[in-house]
Parts: sequence; structure tokens; C-alpha cells
Amino acid sequence: MKKLSAIVLVFCFIFLMFGCGAGTETETKNPNNSEAAEKGSDVPATIDDTSDVPVSTDDTEKKEKAEKIDEKISAIGDITIVSGDAIQKARKEYDNADPDVKNYVTKLDVLTAAETSFDALLNEHGESSLTSFYTDYDQVEKITWYMPNAMPEYIDERCYVLPYIGLQNGKAWVVIRWNYTGDDWIFYKKAVIATDSKKYTKAFRYFDINHDNDGGVVWETLDQTDVSVADLEVLYDMATSANTIVRFEGDNYSYDLTLSSGDKAVILDALYAYNYLNK
Repeated sequence: MKKLSAIVLVFCFIFLMFGCGAGTETETKNPNNSEAAEKGSDVPATIDDTSDVPVSTDDTEKKEKAEKIDEKISAIGDITIVSGDAIQKARKEYDNADPDVKNYVTKLDVLTAAETSFDALLNEHGESSLTSFYTDYDQVEKITWYMPNAMPEYIDERCYVLPYIGLQNGKAWVVIRWNYTGDDWIFYKKAVIATDSKKYTKAFRYFDINHDNDGGVVWETLDQTDVSVADLEVLYDMATSANTIVRFEGDNYSYDLTLSSGDKAVILDALYAYNYLNK
């Protein structure tokens, strides 16, 4: 019996030894297997590819707004005495833009240079241009009128197209007088203006035109008060062209007026004075 017990104990000891060894081997293999899994060739690599990432809608909108500002700046073009409105619009558009939009504007230096050039024009000619006008103060309406010295005292003296200026509460505006006078009526309804390179047509409402006569002389006169930026640009072209003809045109009759160099100078002075008074 003792021998049998001893044999059983030996087998138990051997069994325990092999069982523990297998368990240890399994535990040591597990870390190795995890590391192999992490480093294995079957694990896909991470690729950093942003080429297909779309630009945000917000950035696109900011760039589009900046491009519109740049377009307004480019539209200023060469600086003349009628560039003021375009410069002011471009400056207002830029100043009112969000800071992030301003970062995308590429022509701010062009705008700044335009402002500098325009101010130089006014400083050079603005104040001196006022000497071409006399003032007439309306005490009822509180308006100071700047009337050209070259404008005839009497309406029936000659035909002309001349601007004059009103000033009230620090704000100036331009009025254009279209005056035909002669022996016969033409009942003009529009003016066709031919300059060196362009032709313009300005239509009028017939009943806005004053018709009168005296001593065999007739006159048809309109003081245009709704003067636009486009009208000012036409005036500038009229004043700077070598040859400018204004045709007063009715249904059946017309009259051609060739602007004199003196009247062209008055028109140019009026544009300088208008901008100077609004400075």
C-alpha cells in the first residue's frame, strides 16, 4: 500500500508540473500575440489626405464679398473731377465690410491712391473755381445759389447749356439750365449731345419746359434739378471734348448749339466747385 500511495503522489506531482507549465506558456504568448497584432502587416496604415476636403461655405462667401469690393475699386478708373461718387461708394463698401471680408480685399492700396489723387485735384482747382460764380442768397428757402458769371442776365440773349449750384445746410447740388432762344419755336423735347467720341440723348417732359416770347424773340428753358451722377459725367465729357454739339430737338424742328470754349470752362469749374463745396 505504501508503494501504491507513493506512485500516486509521483503522478500527481508530474501532472501539476505539466499543467502549470502549459498555463504559463499560454500567458506568455498572449502579450506577444497582441504586439504582433499591433505590428502586423494586416493592420491598415492611417493616411492623412485632406485634398478632397471642401472649402467652407463661410470662406467662399467672404471671398465673394471681397471680390465685389475689389470690382467697385477697379470701376473707379482714371481719376477725374467726376470720380468722387465712385470713390465714396467703394470706400463705404470697404468700411462697412466685416474684418474677415477685408482680409480678402486685394485693392485697398488702389482705393487709397484714388482718394489721394482726388483730394489733390480739389486742393488744386476747387477753391479757385468758385471765382467763376457769384452768389445769390434765398432768404426764404435758406439756399445760397452759385450762378456762373458767364450766364446771360436775360434769358433771351443766347442759347446755352450751363450748370449752377445750390447750397443748403452744407449740402451742394447741381442744376443744369437748358436754354434755347431764337426767332422761331422748335418745341424741343430732348437734347442730343455729340462729343468727340460719344453721343447722349437726354429726354425731357414737355410741360417742365418754360415757353415764352417777347418782341419777336422766343425762348424755351428748362432748369433740370434731378441731376444724376451719369449727368455729371456727361457734363465732364462735354467740357473736355474738343468739339461738343447740343441739338435741341422737337418733333419737327431742331437747333444745333456748338459749345464755346468759355462755356466749357464754366461747366468744368461748376464740377470742381460742386465737389469742393461737398468736401
